[in-house]
Amino acid sequence: MSNSRHIPLSAEMQQTISTEQAWHYHIVPKSVDNDLMVFYADEDKMNSALSDELEMIFGKTIKIIPTSPELINQTLGKYYRLTYKNKRAETISFDTNNSDDFVSYRKI
Repeated sequence: MSNSRHIPLSAEMQQTISTEQAWHYHIVPKSVDNDLMVFYADEDKMNSALSDELEMIFGKTIKIIPTSPELINQTLGKYYRLTYKNKRAETISFDTNNSDDFVSYRKI
């Protein structure tokens, strides 16, 4: 499979769910109208409660299209990039004021 294989997704369709929802449920929106949302979902992570849970979140009827995990992951990686906001940054600096160590390590 080519690394560029993914489900095409318009900016409007991409904005129908958050990045967190996309990765948590391993879903990609296919279509949305007044009463129905259709999602592609990772066939390996699907369970019987997925549709019910999404119906509660979005307040619409949900249709799920089972899709290969590879295709879902490629699409999520392209359109729903994860950011790590809560990770602590670590820096290493050279501290010339400390005669005992050449390198000073601190967490930010």
